[in-house]
Amino acid sequence: MNTFSEKQHGQIIVIFAVALVALLAITALAIDGGMIYSDRRYSQSAADASSLAGGGVAASTMDDLGLIYTEFTCTNSGVATARADAIDAAISRAASNNFPTLDGEIADQHGVETLCVNDAANFDKHIDVHTLVSSTTNTSFAQIFTNGEYVNHVEAVVRVRPRTEFAFGNAIVATSPNCQNANEGGVWFDGNSNVVINGGGVFSNACINASGSALSIDVNNGGIGYVTTYTENGSPTVDPVPGQAPAPMPDYGIPEPVCPTTTPKPHNGQGTIDPGNYSRIKLTNGDLTLNPGLYCMSGDLSISGGHLVGNGVTIFFVSGSTNFKDDFGVAGNPEIDLYAPTEANLVGNAIPGVVIYTTTSGNVTLLGNGDSTYEGIIYAPHASVDVGGTAGVNPTFNTQIVGKSVKIHGNATININYNNNNPYTWSPRLDVVK
Repeated sequence: MNTFSEKQHGQIIVIFAVALVALLAITALAIDGGMIYSDRRYSQSAADASSLAGGGVAASTMDDLGLIYTEFTCTNSGVATARADAIDAAISRAASNNFPTLDGEIADQHGVETLCVNDAANFDKHIDVHTLVSSTTNTSFAQIFTNGEYVNHVEAVVRVRPRTEFAFGNAIVATSPNCQNANEGGVWFDGNSNVVINGGGVFSNACINASGSALSIDVNNGGIGYVTTYTENGSPTVDPVPGQAPAPMPDYGIPEPVCPTTTPKPHNGQGTIDPGNYSRIKLTNGDLTLNPGLYCMSGDLSISGGHLVGNGVTIFFVSGSTNFKDDFGVAGNPEIDLYAPTEANLVGNAIPGVVIYTTTSGNVTLLGNGDSTYEGIIYAPHASVDVGGTAGVNPTFNTQIVGKSVKIHGNATININYNNNNPYTWSPRLDVVK
């Protein structure tokens, strides 16, 4: 028997109508949502490309103008030129990606601007290239429920840092954050030395100690900064007055050179030797000449007399090597004349601008009673560097000295001349911030 009443006839039409609306909504979400997502991805790619193009041009402009970290200020005309070039390049790249209406302001969320930061205290100098792109997606099904348009807003920020001198242009740097003693970290001046530092400052990621009534420290064209403490004993003369820094210096490091695969060999005495692998080099008298190139040491280089000469050399102490006493040890009455490679006289895998490089925990000891000249970076981030001499001796360091700790002492006049034309620099860097 039929139990359905006539009033139930046609209910399927109502159900179908409701289902159809739901199906249309799902279709609109699927199709229009995909269109919106696709347009947003394209707009984001265009914004990224725009900021990267602007950042690359800003970096090139600063390099072409010879603008380096120590000269970077937000009022520098070279920085202004780099910012203007960055905006032009970013707008041009956006136009080539079908966004021809970007301009030099972002208030309407559709343009390019740059931001300059000069925070030397935190070792942060950069230009930000900021691109905002707004795009409209014309939807198909969604206009049944809305006006049919959806606006995407995307942004991209690329940070550009200028070419930076190694160790941020400081002549002496102690990398360790510890300062329990002179071997653990900090910069230590003591004795009756007359220390003259030209063209670069002194910075310690921990302490600075100055001890000696006749001690004189004169830093020209640079400051004296420390992170933890500054201590004086014996009323030394220190100029300028040291200041506490808010942050330690970042260490971007120097890539290790590639050493040959030959078996290390020792050399004892005078003569002339070629670059290669050495288990030890020792000189007590006579003349020893190092031909230009890279000297990879698995043991120490010890000089207690004679005359050591090397022009265009990098002396690299291999990590994990077995050292006899110091990595690089100078004592007694030798004369040392070591010069780092330049781009013009670079041989093999030597590093331009670097004369002594060690990643070991040994020591670099530059003491003695003979006049000496060192030209190039002395890089020993995990080792102690000990510099000094006696009265009447005038060792000259045309260099930067970077060690876990740096000790300068004795009765000598010690000249440390930082050469900001040193060929080893950190190239301009681009970072995608957003």
